[in-house]
Amino acid sequence: MITTRSSFRAAGVVGTAGALVLLATPALADNHTATVSVLHAVPDLPVDVYANGERLIDDFQPGTLTDPLQLPAGSYDLALFPADAADGSGEPLLSADGVAVPAGANATVVAHLTAEGQPALTPFVNDTSAVPAGEARVTVRHTAAAPAVDVRAGGTVVVPGLENPNEASLTVPAGTVSADVVVAGTETVAIGPADLTSPRAPRPSPTRGVRRRPATSWPSRRSAAPTRRRPASPAAPPAWWTTARSRRPSRPSRCSAWWRPAQAPCAWPAAMAEPHRLQ
Repeated sequence: MITTRSSFRAAGVVGTAGALVLLATPALADNHTATVSVLHAVPDLPVDVYANGERLIDDFQPGTLTDPLQLPAGSYDLALFPADAADGSGEPLLSADGVAVPAGANATVVAHLTAEGQPALTPFVNDTSAVPAGEARVTVRHTAAAPAVDVRAGGTVVVPGLENPNEASLTVPAGTVSADVVVAGTETVAIGPADLTSPRAPRPSPTRGVRRRPATSWPSRRSAAPTRRRPASPAAPPAWWTTARSRRPSRPSRCSAWWRPAQAPCAWPAAMAEPHRLQ
């Protein structure tokens, strides 16, 4: 069973079903599959969606958008039947034969009404190229049974004269903005206003293109053991101390005269002890 979700919540749709589609840009598919989403924008008409004779979506409700589907690349015959009809029998409500789905493509198929109110099935290619850090891409698609409209953000027209079934893409600063739709060239509000939040593009990883010192020469503050600073060198000793040290043996003995108390016995001859006595 294919998962569906409300297009007003998941895809940022502003207005009634099929009136205005605002889509984020999902990730690219691999080299053997394509990413396809399906949006139901025909009011009051639950349907079953078939691809190449196989049921792809069951009981598809108006105003919902499927999660991205990973489909094998190739050619597809798409058809929409009433939800309560027998499987794949009778005449389809909408159909599109030979829809090419190339490998690595990212597309959204929208079931909607034309400007004259006739059902239509229109595929759109999603632009998934990178945008600068701190910015986001917003795609606006006119799929309502309505004349040309102007799309406004914060009261300023950003997409003028958008007609069914055309689209427009904008690169805007990431954040939240109040958007609405008015009849082209007028102040008559057709949809909205509603808050539209565009996600921020991910910033480049700091590890790419940056040369860092090896971990051994730049340890972590948490993992590195505290380093004790060696005390400063003492001041130079006085001359008498240097003279005394030069006269004592390299390995002091309890029999050395400069160390042995006068009353302590010594096994060494006096001649060997005398040269070491301090003067």
